[in-house]
Amino acid sequence: MKLKNKIKSLLLIFILLVALSSCRLPSISIMNKNNDYVSFDTINSLEETAALGHVRITLSKNTPLGGDITMGSGTIVYEDLEYYYLLTNNHVVYYEGDTRSLLYKVTDAYMNTYYAKLIKKSVDYDLAYLRIAKGDTKLHVFEFESEVNINDICIAIGDPKGQSRVYTIGRISELSPFNPIEDEESLKRSNVKFDVYTHSAKINNGSSGGALLNEKLKLIGINFASAIGSQSEEFIKGYAIPITKAIEFINEK
Repeated sequence: MKLKNKIKSLLLIFILLVALSSCRLPSISIMNKNNDYVSFDTINSLEETAALGHVRITLSKNTPLGGDITMGSGTIVYEDLEYYYLLTNNHVVYYEGDTRSLLYKVTDAYMNTYYAKLIKKSVDYDLAYLRIAKGDTKLHVFEFESEVNINDICIAIGDPKGQSRVYTIGRISELSPFNPIEDEESLKRSNVKFDVYTHSAKINNGSSGGALLNEKLKLIGINFASAIGSQSEEFIKGYAIPITKAIEFINEK
């Protein structure tokens, strides 16, 4: 009888562990090839807190044929009683054609889907500001940090090449003017000419609009571009719009 009760207890514990594990966020990846390290507390907070401030943004056509047009990342920066407000890049939501048929689909860390309203966008900031209606899931709103020093550790969040919530670790290398590609088609999407952060946290296609955080997981910038080798196509450096310029964009009438 005692053995039977013991087996029942072990079975109950197993079921409880399975139930608890099923409530966790989807798994994440951490890429760090720069020998830059952050604390265990920071790593834990990335999954428990910062992950809930990152979203995936998919631009789709609301037509019978449908189809996704572009995919990028988004960063939650503000909330009120009804909505979460988020930043992404202008080139993520750019569409040359009839925008009335567009859908801005947002997917959070729990894979919940929302449809966003585009509030404003700017090619000169390469930023767009959107909002989503609040649901039952509590999401994270990033705190801002404008004080950034050269060689500070930084963490980039993004969905590079369709992967979900990849974190990469690097360092701030400089704040310097950005020279956009002098191509007519590219300049319709992004025409940033102010000083931006250069950093070594690896980003790739799909990371655009993702957060650049400091070691305390405060938002210091929005990733928007990267440099790759012309021959090797290997990542060289990333570029992020400083949070001060993002605030300037949000407040601009």
